[in-house]
Amino acid sequence: MRAEENLGESPGWPDLTWSGHNRLSCRLHPETPLTQDPAFHRKTATDDDLTLRRETIRWMAELPEAVRPVELGRAFPRIINTIAAKWFDAVGCRQYLNGLQFDDRGGRQGFSFAIVQEIAALREHFDAVYPPDHDVWRKAFDAGQR
Repeated sequence: MRAEENLGESPGWPDLTWSGHNRLSCRLHPETPLTQDPAFHRKTATDDDLTLRRETIRWMAELPEAVRPVELGRAFPRIINTIAAKWFDAVGCRQYLNGLQFDDRGGRQGFSFAIVQEIAALREHFDAVYPPDHDVWRKAFDAGQR
């Protein structure tokens, strides 16, 4: 490489310049947005993201009416499809529900109050069906460490 060589210039990408002495410098283009918008990283929506799956509808019908997340299903079918798919995985579903209730990534818009109430009711029901202290895998793991 020459003493100073530009490694690429594209709109939206940084200028990478090799400047001898094993140094790589990086300069962002002025028009590059400096946000960490999660929507930018999200995969393209599929039909499963936009509509409720049959399995999800069956799962919702089996829930007690008081905890059925109807508004969440209308607004975010992808989330309900994911909850339904994870429902029988006590650890995975609990982690997913925690992620919905607590912003661990920062910069999220949040849900409407009605949807927050539905998620909280669903979480209470989930914890009643699968109590956290009765997690079989956690017990097995803990027993192995004694």
